Amino acid sequence: MGITVCCGESASDRPFSTEIARKNGIKHEIIEFDSPLHLIRDQELLDFSVKTLKTFDPMELRNSIVIAKSMLLAQKLGIKSIAAGDGADELFAGYSFMHGMPEEKLLLYIKHMTETMTFCAKKFGEALGIRVFQPYLDPRIIRFAKECVSRDELIQPVQITDIETNKPKEALHGKMVMRIAFPEVTSCWRKKDPIEMGSGTTTLPKLLEAEADTTFVSTQEEISTKYAIKIRDPEHLFYFRAFQRVFGPDLDCGIERNGSDPCIACGYQLKDNSTMFCKTCGSWPARETSVTQ
Repeated sequence: MGITVCCGESASDRPFSTEIARKNGIKHEIIEFDSPLHLIRDQELLDFSVKTLKTFDPMELRNSIVIAKSMLLAQKLGIKSIAAGDGADELFAGYSFMHGMPEEKLLLYIKHMTETMTFCAKKFGEALGIRVFQPYLDPRIIRFAKECVSRDELIQPVQITDIETNKPKEALHGKMVMRIAFPEVTSCWRKKDPIEMGSGTTTLPKLLEAEADTTFVSTQEEISTKYAIKIRDPEHLFYFRAFQRVFGPDLDCGIERNGSDPCIACGYQLKDNSTMFCKTCGSWPARETSVTQ
């Protein structure tokens, strides 16, 4: 069976997942929300996500809470294992920001991703007792990705049929080795949408900003004074409150604070001395550089 989370009409996963399920005779559960606000206001769900991932990074939670919701339903239904497509975009240049990279930089970036990429499904699976299969993280697939030695193997301009207008158009696509290998797949020529676009949670920053009141700035200052944590916007504050609720007033999530190599925006220890992105608060750059000075 398949499980899809859709928040409103903008969720681009709906037509693809529905057609894939129909074409393959798979039972399909769609978890519908009129607004992504209803999803994140499920306190038990949000707290589970924050506790498991030890983060209040908006980008991480905007995407991961969708996976958490689907896996909690899987657990409720008695499902013992799931398959996830984690890693395909990182290994085979699926993300649009990779398409403009010169060849040398692109191949170095893919190599870097093979050494650093992590995914929430595995962590949620460990917490819920669900086995998570991630085919693209098989050592043989990773080795194959590293053997792709030219940009054209991964990224090419192609003529496709626009799913909305049914007219031909040219588009730059990554993951070409996969698209060519599996031409029969329903979503073969779909453009890359991050989970937040596929599920419809991408509007959360604007929705929460619209609800913010005049106390937001004073709350920012209060948190900065008390915790030396920089809150960037109302969405960031919303997740920080969940983090505070889960880990208590001392914010003890098991990650060292104010140690030898802290993030400049939250004080939590960075993974290593080459890390520029803080997975706890979502800050980039997370250390002093010429960019921040």
